[in-house]
Amino acid sequence: MLLGMRMHSNILAALVNTPFVAISYEYKTEGISQDLGVGDYCIPVKKVNKKNLYDTLIKAYENKDVLEEKIEKSIKKLKEVELKKWGEISSFGVK
Repeated sequence: MLLGMRMHSNILAALVNTPFVAISYEYKTEGISQDLGVGDYCIPVKKVNKKNLYDTLIKAYENKDVLEEKIEKSIKKLKEVELKKWGEISSFGVK
Protein backbone atom coordinates (compact mmCIF):
# COMPACT_ATOMS: atom_id res chain seq x y z
CA MET A 1 0.00 0.00 0.00
CA LEU A 2 1.14 3.56 -0.69
CA LEU A 3 0.49 6.85 1.04
CA GLY A 4 1.21 9.32 -1.74
CA MET A 5 1.03 13.04 -2.15
CA ARG A 6 2.46 13.33 -5.64
CA MET A 7 0.21 12.43 -8.55
CA HIS A 8 2.92 10.38 -10.26
CA SER A 9 3.57 8.20 -7.22
CA ASN A 10 -0.13 7.33 -7.10
CA ILE A 11 -0.16 6.57 -10.83
CA LEU A 12 2.87 4.30 -10.49
CA ALA A 13 1.23 2.49 -7.57
CA ALA A 14 -1.92 1.97 -9.65
CA LEU A 15 0.07 0.64 -12.61
CA VAL A 16 1.44 -2.15 -10.42
CA ASN A 17 -2.00 -2.68 -8.88
CA THR A 18 -1.04 -1.31 -5.46
CA PRO A 19 -3.77 0.36 -3.39
CA PHE A 20 -2.99 3.90 -2.33
CA VAL A 21 -4.24 6.69 -0.14
CA ALA A 22 -3.66 10.05 -1.79
CA ILE A 23 -3.20 13.43 -0.18
CA SER A 24 -4.07 15.97 -2.83
CA TYR A 25 -2.68 19.47 -2.94
CA GLU A 26 -4.02 20.09 -6.44
CA TYR A 27 -6.82 18.85 -8.65
CA LYS A 28 -4.72 16.35 -10.67
CA THR A 29 -4.34 13.95 -7.77
CA GLU A 30 -8.06 14.12 -7.04
CA GLY A 31 -8.84 13.55 -10.72
CA ILE A 32 -6.61 10.49 -11.00
CA SER A 33 -8.17 9.03 -7.85
CA GLN A 34 -11.67 9.60 -9.25
CA ASP A 35 -10.71 8.16 -12.66
CA LEU A 36 -9.45 5.02 -10.93
CA GLY A 37 -12.61 4.68 -8.85
CA VAL A 38 -10.85 5.26 -5.54
CA GLY A 39 -11.83 8.85 -4.84
CA ASP A 40 -12.90 7.92 -1.31
CA TYR A 41 -9.22 7.31 -0.58
CA CYS A 42 -8.09 10.82 -1.54
CA ILE A 43 -7.94 13.54 1.11
CA PRO A 44 -7.44 17.21 0.22
CA VAL A 45 -4.32 18.50 1.97
CA LYS A 46 -6.26 21.28 3.70
CA LYS A 47 -8.53 18.68 5.32
CA VAL A 48 -5.87 16.21 6.46
CA ASN A 49 -5.74 15.58 10.16
CA LYS A 50 -4.56 12.69 12.29
CA LYS A 51 -8.01 11.12 12.58
CA ASN A 52 -9.14 11.18 8.95
CA LEU A 53 -5.72 10.12 7.67
CA TYR A 54 -5.60 7.20 10.10
CA ASP A 55 -9.21 6.22 9.35
CA THR A 56 -8.61 6.33 5.59
CA LEU A 57 -5.41 4.28 5.84
CA ILE A 58 -7.16 1.63 7.95
CA LYS A 59 -10.12 1.58 5.54
CA ALA A 60 -7.74 1.12 2.59
CA TYR A 61 -5.86 -1.66 4.35
CA GLU A 62 -9.06 -3.48 5.29
CA ASN A 63 -10.36 -3.17 1.71
CA LYS A 64 -7.07 -3.74 -0.11
CA ASP A 65 -8.36 -6.72 -2.10
CA VAL A 66 -11.38 -4.76 -3.31
CA LEU A 67 -9.18 -1.77 -4.11
CA GLU A 68 -6.72 -3.91 -6.09
CA GLU A 69 -9.58 -5.29 -8.17
CA LYS A 70 -11.13 -1.85 -8.68
CA ILE A 71 -7.79 -0.35 -9.73
CA GLU A 72 -7.06 -3.24 -12.08
CA LYS A 73 -10.45 -2.88 -13.81
CA SER A 74 -10.09 0.89 -14.04
CA ILE A 75 -6.60 0.69 -15.55
CA LYS A 76 -7.82 -1.85 -18.12
CA LYS A 77 -10.76 0.37 -19.08
CA LEU A 78 -8.57 3.49 -19.30
CA LYS A 79 -6.08 1.65 -21.52
CA GLU A 80 -8.86 0.54 -23.87
CA VAL A 81 -10.26 4.06 -24.14
CA GLU A 82 -6.86 5.67 -24.67
CA LEU A 83 -5.65 3.07 -27.19
CA LYS A 84 -8.81 3.67 -29.20
CA LYS A 85 -8.13 7.42 -29.16
CA TRP A 86 -4.53 6.89 -30.26
CA GLY A 87 -5.73 4.62 -33.05
CA GLU A 88 -8.04 7.36 -34.26
CA ILE A 89 -5.26 9.94 -34.07
CA SER A 90 -2.78 7.75 -35.93
CA SER A 91 -5.23 7.18 -38.77
CA PHE A 92 -6.08 10.87 -39.05
CA GLY A 93 -5.61 12.04 -42.60
CA VAL A 94 -4.72 8.56 -43.88
CA LYS A 95 -6.76 7.43 -46.87
